[in-house]
Amino acid sequence: MICSDGHQARQLRHQLAIKQDEFWARIAVKLSAASRYESDTNPLPIHVACMLHIAYGPPAQAQKLVEWLRQSKTIDYGALPPLRESKQNANRVV
Repeated sequence: MICSDGHQARQLRHQLAIKQDEFWARIAVKLSAASRYESDTNPLPIHVACMLHIAYGPPAQAQKLVEWLRQSKTIDYGALPPLRESKQNANRVV
């Protein structure tokens, strides 16, 4: 996952230079909840982390997650497929 907690989500948002409301609206998260996630007042739920990965992650990794979700009959988030690329492929433009 590109973000496993609210602090990482805030870092990603700053890295992408996107306003908080625009960043979170893309995955239908209210600004009040987003603020709590980013301040680590509330933990980042796994389904929100998945949506962030799909919305902002590298396309190939996002597609892997979508395929895994579609094939899963029940969601065992402990069994998420490895979604990080090797360092060698991480800098490739897709």
